[in-house]
Amino acid sequence: MDAWAIDLAPHHKSGLPLRTRVLIAAGISRLAHPSQIPYRWDGVGAVITGPWSGLAGHPAYPVLKTRPGGVLWVPPRPPGNTNATLRRMSAHWPRQEIAILAALGPGDVAETREGARRLARCAQIAGLVVEIGADEGVGQAVARVDVAGETLLPVIAAVPLHREDLIEPLVHAGIQALIVAMPPEGVWRHRGRAVTGRLYGPLLLPLTLAALRRTRARAPQVPIIAQGGIHAATDAIRCLEEGADAVALDAAVWVEPDLPAHVHRAILAWETQQADEISSASSQM
Repeated sequence: MDAWAIDLAPHHKSGLPLRTRVLIAAGISRLAHPSQIPYRWDGVGAVITGPWSGLAGHPAYPVLKTRPGGVLWVPPRPPGNTNATLRRMSAHWPRQEIAILAALGPGDVAETREGARRLARCAQIAGLVVEIGADEGVGQAVARVDVAGETLLPVIAAVPLHREDLIEPLVHAGIQALIVAMPPEGVWRHRGRAVTGRLYGPLLLPLTLAALRRTRARAPQVPIIAQGGIHAATDAIRCLEEGADAVALDAAVWVEPDLPAHVHRAILAWETQQADEISSASSQM
């Protein structure tokens, strides 16, 4: 087990071990096809694919609007033929030990169940990420996690910022890990109409750190993945110091493709320092 950096599903029968604590977030990875990714695989422990269900009404192609301090990203609609797309994508997913986690976008219980069942047929998918909508009710969020769990794959819940009301119910429902937090939504005009997208940028980091602190207090035993505003290795370390077990990189890899490797090396150095400090303190007792 020494080869694994972390297990994101320690209470699941199959577990979800990763060799690094660095993940690539769903909004950036698309479907993890080599022609779609702006980053390099070095240092990556897992990739969360773009959503395979939900997101009704989104455009067929992604919309990216650059704003001062960040970007507004509107993801494309999920693939129409899931089975055919899965076969095509899985042939190109990395053969090295990088976990592929498939996301299910916000939607109703029925489409979450159907999407989860389709994804579970692909042997390369190691777990499911259920994205919770910003205004989604607690009952529906729990029901969607429950039906995703019917596949027997580990289930991770991606929780929006400022939705701490979801933490305890999702933990009680049996989620294996939490992503804190889904980027907040914003509105911008594109081709004459208003579009809703998620906001990415370094200004989100303080919000992520605050959400991490609150979530760790509510879910002390559940692995937490920090997402939002992580644009440097030092940002990732701050997240670990606030209780995160792993970090998910998103918009920053557009401008720094080697960021996953930099973050991974920084985390290894931080872990070594933490171990040395613990050893030193123990020897003085």
